[in-house]
Amino acid sequence: MLYIWQDSLLAQPFDPGSGKLTGSPETIARQVVYDNDRWIGGFAASESGPLLYVGGNSFGASQLTWVDRAGKEQGRVGEAGDYFWPVISPDAQRAAVSDSSGRNLEVWVIDFTRGTKTRLTFDDAIKAFPTWSPDGLRIAYTVAQPAQPSAIYVKNASGIGEAEKLIEGPINSTLSTMDWSPDNRALIYAVNTGAKGNRLWVYWFNEKKSTKLLPEDFKEWNAKFSPDGKWLAYRSRESGQDEVYVVPFPKVDGKWQVSTAGGDYPRWNRNGQEIFYLAPNGMLMSVAINTTGGFKPGLPQPMFVTTLKSLAGTQYDVAPDGKFLLNRRLTGGTAEPITVVTNWTAELKK
Repeated sequence: MLYIWQDSLLAQPFDPGSGKLTGSPETIARQVVYDNDRWIGGFAASESGPLLYVGGNSFGASQLTWVDRAGKEQGRVGEAGDYFWPVISPDAQRAAVSDSSGRNLEVWVIDFTRGTKTRLTFDDAIKAFPTWSPDGLRIAYTVAQPAQPSAIYVKNASGIGEAEKLIEGPINSTLSTMDWSPDNRALIYAVNTGAKGNRLWVYWFNEKKSTKLLPEDFKEWNAKFSPDGKWLAYRSRESGQDEVYVVPFPKVDGKWQVSTAGGDYPRWNRNGQEIFYLAPNGMLMSVAINTTGGFKPGLPQPMFVTTLKSLAGTQYDVAPDGKFLLNRRLTGGTAEPITVVTNWTAELKK
């Protein structure tokens, strides 16, 4: 069995009869590229032939980029990195993002004005889905590590102090932080238990307890509060395909479909009068919203085609001035050469 572990390509004996790894892993090569976006290692091997690998850091580099409503680039944020799930702070001066440039996914805070990038989390676990508190002083995020229940933690955005565990999921489940309500009462998150997919839950800070958002089981995901906290947009598969819906909050006594031909990854305009989402073809869509006397969505309108890094989570956000922060995947591959290792299995038997 060949696999990547902490930048290195390892080989370990495998027993097909029992389906178990045996013995100890041996290092074939160090500094082998790995695509964190697609979970692909930069190597290939044959039992009777050569082993090939590409040296380097990562295939999955991306660039945080500002664009206007027409998709025209307005500037770039810092250097390229292995970024995921960027989210702009309430004061629009910073962004929280997960970055796997150091192999593990860690949460970082990027200051737009100063151009600095400060690491918020440390250790070997995976930290993902950062979410700002409404006052911008704290960040909630998901922590996952092998053989441990995933959990949601909160830490000061300054990095000072220890992280506080809010929620721990059941065994064999994955938690994903979604959004923090503007009134500081609730945190929306998703629980994935495998076959049933994601279900949305609400953590209530005052009561320190969680409740399901919806009674249905339609694989809900990517929930975002409206700026006034009275509405919640999310993705659901209740129609058989991904679509964007909106429900009132906290009392869910209605539901409206916002997208019309498939949609996911909703975001609200900071004025509360518009919802953005991604169509299946990567087009960013806009829907005018009227909440006077209820909820009335308009017809979806196309804006521009995005080139986002991944669809593993929301890879864009919207600033108060209407500009979009996109996590754009960089193309062009790697300039590193392919290394060929001959007779690699014989080396392992020594």
